[in-house]
Amino acid sequence: MRPALVVSGDKFHRITKKRAWVCPITRTDKDYPIHVRLDDDMDTKGVVLCDQIKTVDLEARGFEVIEKAPGYIVCEVLDIINGLLE
Repeated sequence: MRPALVVSGDKFHRITKKRAWVCPITRTDKDYPIHVRLDDDMDTKGVVLCDQIKTVDLEARGFEVIEKAPGYIVCEVLDIINGLLE
């Protein structure tokens, strides 16, 4: 199991039926500008790999919500992803 930040929204989840776009989280911090460090006060430690978006089947993966990231972290991740798509 690898922790990940879900970056897709409700509309995507309704259309695709139990699939989600996620960015994996790793403890290996290479200080890349397109990786977002999680807060120290979060249970999940590490950095979000914004350049490695994956589509996963939540049911097949045994999806479990561990915690919710603060809104500003989600916004930073989404801003980086949007910038990479331009």
